[in-house]
Parts: sequence; C-alpha cells; structure tokens
Amino acid sequence: IEEVEALPKMTTNSHQLYGSKAYLFHYQGKIHEAVPFFEKAAFVAEKTDKRNLQPVCNVGEIYGAVNRWKEAVGHLERCVAWGERAREVKERRAPALANLGVAYMRTGQYAKASAALKKSLTLHQTDQAIKNLHELQQYLEKQNKHDSSNPKDGQEAIK
Repeated sequence: IEEVEALPKMTTNSHQLYGSKAYLFHYQGKIHEAVPFFEKAAFVAEKTDKRNLQPVCNVGEIYGAVNRWKEAVGHLERCVAWGERAREVKERRAPALANLGVAYMRTGQYAKASAALKKSLTLHQTDQAIKNLHELQQYLEKQNKHDSSNPKDGQEAIK
C-alpha cells in the first residue's frame, strides 16, 4: 500500500497500480477496503488517460456492490458515454448499460432503468440482463397494482 500511495506524480500507468491494489482487496472479499483504490484509479485515469475510462466503470460497479447506488449512477453514465464515444465493441458496452440499468432501478429511475436494460440486450444478450429486466417489470407491475400515484412512469418503463 505504501508504494502505491507514495507515487510521486500521476502517469498513465498510475491507475493500473491503484486498480491492481483495488482488485487484490476485492478478490480477498474486502470490498469496502477496495473502494478507495478503485476511486483513485478512476481519478488518475480521467486525468491522464482519456482513452481508457475502464477504471471509471469499475468504480460504478464497486459502488453498486456496496449499495452506493446514487454514486454508481454518475460513474456508470460516464462509462456508457465513454464506451459510445470510443465505439467500444457491443459486448463490452452491454455490461456497462446493464449495470447502469440496475443502478437506475435501485435509485427509483424506472423508465431510465428499462431503457438502459433494453439497450444492453440489443447489444449483447446475457442471462443477467434478461433477469434484471424481468425483475424490473415484475416490480413495476406490482407497484402499479398497489400504487397509482405515478402510473405513467411505471407504464412507460414496462413498454
């Protein structure tokens, strides 16, 4: 840890050092300890290597893993936008969109969740994305039966 924290300046490889430490903690099951290193990797990558914002995507995913969904949304939106600008291959953009859909769902943005999940499925179908969309649709159908306070948002998302 000391070597990583003592980096004298940011270089294009610095985010890889932070990312490596983050993954080490993550794979050891120490997710909360991994978060600051994922954050540092993303910060450095955005400052030094605009072509590789994968660390930003990683932060969005790790925020979701620790239930910091509002923060996850911002990082995952930047991740998806970066993937579209970089014309990332469809198979790599699809998981980012699916993760963004889940983050939207967890923050109550159901129409956006549905759109992101559906778009991810048009790029690359995965069982997890199908499951997430199905979960969202079931939740919205249940909400619409019990709560008519905002049926438009729920109905829009189900379509």
